[in-house]
Amino acid sequence: MVLDGFTESMPQNIKGLSAEAANDVWLDNWNIEMMIWLDSIGRSLAGSTKIGSATIFGQHFTVWKFGGSEFIFKLNHNETSGQTHILASIDWLIKHGRVPARATLTQAEFGWEIASTGGHPANFEISRFGLHAQAR
Repeated sequence: MVLDGFTESMPQNIKGLSAEAANDVWLDNWNIEMMIWLDSIGRSLAGSTKIGSATIFGQHFTVWKFGGSEFIFKLNHNETSGQTHILASIDWLIKHGRVPARATLTQAEFGWEIASTGGHPANFEISRFGLHAQAR
């Protein structure tokens, strides 16, 4: 099992803000990327294709594919604190034929992709992050 716990905050009232807090998970020596968007403001999924919906530990996600090997699980609401279940998300991709069953975990991280702050200073803060991994 691989899951992480997080508590983060990003500005909410900045005109032109475009950012998301997410897990960024790499598989197969950085050949496959899986993101789990948990808190997003002003982010676009333009150029992505919706490939399904997933319910993972009671959380509802829309699943997108961008390019040849990037998958995005976008939570259906914003959440600034909680847990993500990385292995369950990888298993969803395997079950739906998007990732080979032999895929190996290369790297798992948590942070923000900040596309724009609209030219304004902005504070992004993380007060808790933990990653638990256990072989299955």
